[in-house]
Amino acid sequence: VYAGTSRNGRMRFSTPTAVREFVHGEHKVTTTGTTLGNAELYSGVRIKADAANAETVFIGSDDTVAASNGFKLNANEEVFMDIDQLIKVNVMSVGGGETLSFIGS
Repeated sequence: VYAGTSRNGRMRFSTPTAVREFVHGEHKVTTTGTTLGNAELYSGVRIKADAANAETVFIGSDDTVAASNGFKLNANEEVFMDIDQLIKVNVMSVGGGETLSFIGS
């Protein structure tokens, strides 16, 4: 329920929700689209490419993700996705072997 804005411009809610649990992990990227898992999410997921990654990782909505159609995530970059299921996130890289970390709730 929206209750107005505070002095600093942020929204304030009268009954905020609290996340009771979260999922996290590392994922080894392959040359074909694979999901990060199958957890149900309520607040989305943050994905971060390892700083030591030698190649770009590509993110897409299914296993057809490729360098030609995926969202690019270079080494040490991160993205937040407001999504309800981790299985909807697919990743790949041209050479494989990169690492992603993720945390979601």
